[in-house]
Amino acid sequence: MLQAPAANAFPQYPVSWYLFGPSRAVGRKPVTREILGRRLVAYRTSTGAVALLNAQCSHLGADLGQGCIVDDRLQCPFHHWQYAADGRCVHIPAQVHIPAHARQQCYPVQERHGFVFFFNGPEPLFPLPFFEGCDPDGFTPARPFETVLDCAWYLVGANAFDLQHFRAAHDRRLTETPLVECPAPFARRATGTFTVSGDSMQDRITRLFAGDRVTMAITDWCGNLMFATATFRRTRTYD
Repeated sequence: MLQAPAANAFPQYPVSWYLFGPSRAVGRKPVTREILGRRLVAYRTSTGAVALLNAQCSHLGADLGQGCIVDDRLQCPFHHWQYAADGRCVHIPAQVHIPAHARQQCYPVQERHGFVFFFNGPEPLFPLPFFEGCDPDGFTPARPFETVLDCAWYLVGANAFDLQHFRAAHDRRLTETPLVECPAPFARRATGTFTVSGDSMQDRITRLFAGDRVTMAITDWCGNLMFATATFRRTRTYD
C-alpha cells in the first residue's frame, strides 16, 4: 500500500495557477495583492496585456505598487528604477550600467471570464485548466464567493478524494465502486455514483427535478484547483 508523504514533504504552495483578482481591477495604475506569502503587483501595458511581478523592488525593497507606469514600465516610487513587463530593469536614473540582480520575478498571466490568473513559476507547466471537453467561451461565471479553511492546502484535495464524506456531510450514499484516474500529468480525478438520500428540502427538490442518482466527478489540479461536475438524470452542474 502506498504511504502518504510526510507533511514536511509538501511544498508551502503548489506550483500551479492562482486567481489574482478581477480583470476590471487591473489598469494603468499598479495594483497589489498579498498572495502566496508575498506581495505581487499587476498593471496593464498600452496593448492591454497584464504584467504581473513581485512587488518588492530588487534595489532596496520598496513597494512597487506605490509607484507609477512610465512608457509601459513600472517605476519604483523611491529611486525611479524602471522595470519592463517581463521584470527586467531597463532604466536607472543615476547610472548607465544595469546590474544583473536588477530584475523582478515575472509570472505568466491569463485572463478568463473577467478574472486574472497567474502561474506560480517562470513558465506554465500546463495551460489554465477548465472542465474537460467544455469550451470556456460557452460558460458564464457565477458570482464568486469565498471561505476560509483552517487547514493545510493538501487536505482540501484529500477530502475531495475521500468519497465517504459525501455520505457524512451531504447525505449521498455511494452505490458503485469509485474510480480514480489521471486525465492529465498534473491532474487526478475521482468519480463516484451516489443516491440522493437526504430528507432536506433541497434534496427533495433535487430528486423531483433532477433525479435520485448523481455521478460526482472531482478533478484536482496540483492540489489548489478543483473542478466538480454533478451529473443527474436530467441535468449537470459545474463548480
